[in-house]
Amino acid sequence: MRLDKLLAQAGYGSRNQIKKLIRGRQVRIDGAYASSDGQNVDPALHHITISRKELRHAPDVYYLLHKPQGVVSARIDRNHQTVIDLIAPKDRAEGLYPVGRLDRDTEGLVLLTNNGPLGFRMLHPKHHVTKTYYVEVNGLLERDAPAFFENGIRTKSSFI
Repeated sequence: MRLDKLLAQAGYGSRNQIKKLIRGRQVRIDGAYASSDGQNVDPALHHITISRKELRHAPDVYYLLHKPQGVVSARIDRNHQTVIDLIAPKDRAEGLYPVGRLDRDTEGLVLLTNNGPLGFRMLHPKHHVTKTYYVEVNGLLERDAPAFFENGIRTKSSFI
């Protein structure tokens, strides 16, 4: 991750303020002064200090959760239990959210993470992430059923 982006996410100011910190030799990586704001760092691998204070950065978390029927694919809902509610409070990370959604009456596997860039890449149509759905129905479907469902979905999908 870029150093300036990491420090901005950690609350050390805007990117311009962070550039000033770096130019002012207030940021060290593994004991050496940071060379540039675009320097790639990993807070899990590098010891980073800002004005002699250690950077405390929570790692990204990833959960694969089987969402049962009746649960909402959302962070917060006033009327229904959410997928976040299914995670034990001690295991909830700041910014945790479901990547994608399943309807309340649908069950299935849902990815929960606090990694915003990953979620964006998985959800945004320009990245063309293929999704596969397994559907059970109460009766016979016509031959055009897969096309009917694909036309209603904006991402490329396949049915088993």
